[in-house]
Parts: sequence; structure tokens; C-alpha cells
Amino acid sequence: MAHSHKHHHSPRNGTTLAFWLNLIFSIIEIIGGMLTNSTAIISDAFHDFMDALAIGAAVLLEKISGKKLTSTFSYGYRRFSLLSALTMSVFLLVGAVLMIGTAYDSFLSPKVVDSKGMLWLAVLGILINGFAFLRIKKSDGHGHAHDHNSRAIMLHLLEDVLGWVAVLIGAVVIYYTGWYWIDGLLALAIAGFIGYNACKNLISTMKIVLQSIPENVNLQQLHFELKSIDGI
Repeated sequence: MAHSHKHHHSPRNGTTLAFWLNLIFSIIEIIGGMLTNSTAIISDAFHDFMDALAIGAAVLLEKISGKKLTSTFSYGYRRFSLLSALTMSVFLLVGAVLMIGTAYDSFLSPKVVDSKGMLWLAVLGILINGFAFLRIKKSDGHGHAHDHNSRAIMLHLLEDVLGWVAVLIGAVVIYYTGWYWIDGLLALAIAGFIGYNACKNLISTMKIVLQSIPENVNLQQLHFELKSIDGI
């Protein structure tokens, strides 16, 4: 019984760890971005900070969603998680637009950046996000399906790892070529990627709020199957 109880709570432990890792590392990124004079790293710091807030909100709303229904919320608290998704998506979208402006200026007027510092931050970013990804995957993979929050968080962390791989490659190129405009290009790519995903998440969440038909449901097929049942 104790063994089963431990597995029941391990997914939350994994997301909590991912929250603290993202929060602490986003602070390291801000400091590192200012020290290396890298717009790309500062842009990614904003991304990681918002990821940390999203993970923290997911952990909090997971607890709230488990509350029993009341006379005020007769359908329960399950849909409270949508509030977090909407807020984060809007905030990310606004931030992405602002970052694109800054990144564009950095691309047109390149600044001298510390490529060695970028390189070490990229390595650290790959290690931290990779560890958080593996931790959640391990803690939520004991023979049952991943819940939606865990899968979303794992996807974010995997995207972060790939983003840091791009920064790592960019840092190496800057080190050997002195092409500082690559930092602005990376910042534009990161901001554009954040904006794209924010729009996609916002549209997806709004569809749920407006109670549209889920994408995996074929309405015509459903009608056909229902009509094929005797008595209908």
C-alpha cells in the first residue's frame, strides 16, 4: 500500500522540482544574459520564467481542481486550470511581441557578446532542462498514462533543451567567426517560437472554454455509430 501511495504523489513531486529548477535557472539566465550582453539569453530567461510560473500554477490548480463541488461551483473546480492557461498564453504573447522588437534592433545593430559565457550558460541550460524532463518522465511513468499537465510540462522542457542546443551552436559560431548578429537572430527565433506557441495554446484553450468539439472526435462517424444502434 505504501509503495502505491508513493507512486501516486510522485508526478506532483516531479512538477514541483521542475518549477524550482525553472525559476532558479531563469534568475541565473537574467544575470548571465546581462553579463554576456546576450539578447537571446535574456529572451529565453523570460520564456523560462513564464514556464516556471505555468508549472507552479499547474501544481496549485491541480490541488484546487480536486476540491469537491460547492453551492457556488456546482460543477466543481476542474475548469480552473483554464484560467491559468489563458493568462499565461496572453502574457507570453504580449512578451513575445515586445521581445521581437528588441531582438530586431539587436539583429540590425549587433552588440559585442561574450560567446564563452553564452556557451557555458547553454550547457547549463541543456543539463538543467534535460534533468527536469527526465525527472518528470520517470516520476510519472509507473505503468499509467501521463496526465495532461505532465505531458505539457515535458513538452515545454524538451523545447527548452532544443532551444539551448541552438544557443550552444550559435555561441560556437560567434566564438570562431565574430558574427555577433547571430545573437539577435537567435533572439528573434526564440521570440517568434514563443509567440507561435502562445497563439496555438490560446486558440486551443479558447476552444475548450467555448466548448467546441474536440479535434479527435469525428462528428459524422459518431452520428453513424449512434444511428446504427438498435432502437435509435
